[in-house]
Amino acid sequence: FILIPHMEGEYLCQKLYMQFDDKVDSQLSYYSGSYELLTGGEKRGHFPTYREIKPYYEDKEKENRGIPMLLRFCANHKSWVFTLEKKNKGDECNIDLAFVKSKNMTDTQKYDALEVSEDDWFVMQSSDERRWMPLEDFRMESEDEEAKYTMDEIKQCPFIEIDEREESFTSTRVWATHFTIMKNNLDDIVLMYDHPVYSSVREDYEQEQELIMYLGKRWILTTSNDFLDYTKKEHSGTKVLDLRTYLANHFHARWSDYRVSFFSEPIIANTPNDAMSPVGLSWVIASAKISKENQFADENMRVSSLLLCTNCNSETNPCFYEGICLADNTCDCISGSNGPLCQVLPTSNGFCDEYFNKGEFSFDGGDCCIHSCVSSEKYECGKDKTGLFYVGYDTCKSVSWQKSVPSTSLINLVVTYVSLSASGRNLAIIESIGRSVRVYDNDGSTWVMRGSSVTEVKEP
Repeated sequence: FILIPHMEGEYLCQKLYMQFDDKVDSQLSYYSGSYELLTGGEKRGHFPTYREIKPYYEDKEKENRGIPMLLRFCANHKSWVFTLEKKNKGDECNIDLAFVKSKNMTDTQKYDALEVSEDDWFVMQSSDERRWMPLEDFRMESEDEEAKYTMDEIKQCPFIEIDEREESFTSTRVWATHFTIMKNNLDDIVLMYDHPVYSSVREDYEQEQELIMYLGKRWILTTSNDFLDYTKKEHSGTKVLDLRTYLANHFHARWSDYRVSFFSEPIIANTPNDAMSPVGLSWVIASAKISKENQFADENMRVSSLLLCTNCNSETNPCFYEGICLADNTCDCISGSNGPLCQVLPTSNGFCDEYFNKGEFSFDGGDCCIHSCVSSEKYECGKDKTGLFYVGYDTCKSVSWQKSVPSTSLINLVVTYVSLSASGRNLAIIESIGRSVRVYDNDGSTWVMRGSSVTEVKEP
């Protein structure tokens, strides 16, 4: 009979990983992470109890230290409950103080939380009308054999930056565009909720810096000056820890005093975006900071900024547009594009690039259509790099590119264009159907035909 062994903690997982959703209670996700089964004098009677474990709780001398979350089975309710640890352990089974509960268990002989379906958990809606709501996207799994998150090199992205194809983060400050994994003095990665912290600086961590870090459900973008309980110690002269130690060992997303500028989209464990970096995630602006309260993600304030991993990998993070990933994890952009992953199109620069002279790239952003783009100092629209010959001009058949052609009669005709001068201001147009030749001069923004057309041009 297994009732007594299970009540004593045998045959149960010794360590669990939890991830909470933040839709109903925005603070709940900050209790995500690892939980360990209590034993010995810390046990709650004859029923299993798990306690949230984070380095933050190991600082016993910390003033106003936050309280860890518990998962315990409460026999009086025949259900599992998530509640904050209480000095009076009996209060932990007060259902009015619980954050999350399971449905009532009909078979309580096993006392195994993993046997509760993910759809059978409920979260308390803290509002004027308190009520239990279904807890969506809740995840629980064993960590006895392997930790949920590990820093395998293959999973790491040491360098990330804002994708140039999108806008940078914008607010009352100018945000950095490049970030790298933060490391301590022993060259170990600084972790937050088992994920690496990214910093806008690489060595001098004493200076102000922007930080990207994971808080159990979402990534955030903030600055080193926005950790208020840390900067207060710094200003009072009592600070003895550097920022990296504070983040790794003395920060908790629920209990620490800090400000957030941007939140990422929510991450659901064991889905494709459950990764060790914020690459490819969408972002929203954080709600306004209210003293002694946590901020939340304002889903109505989305931004277009995206991050990408600048270390290429031929299989997991390839270069764009046929770029070649070199041995040093950088891209050789052979097609003419640029950016760390060759992701930035070389369009609208005046040079007609035949690789991008396709409708899907708007005919190289108009560069292959002399009448629909603005020439640059380096290149003239529609010409090759020599500046003598037009390339691809006759492939621009989109109506949007036909507004300023030299003659409306040229639309839909098959023609060949030849530059008659190095400046590109003299153009011979050879019509293959009517076998005629016309010569045009560029007069500012228009083309003027000189003389009359030569017709009945015979093939040699």
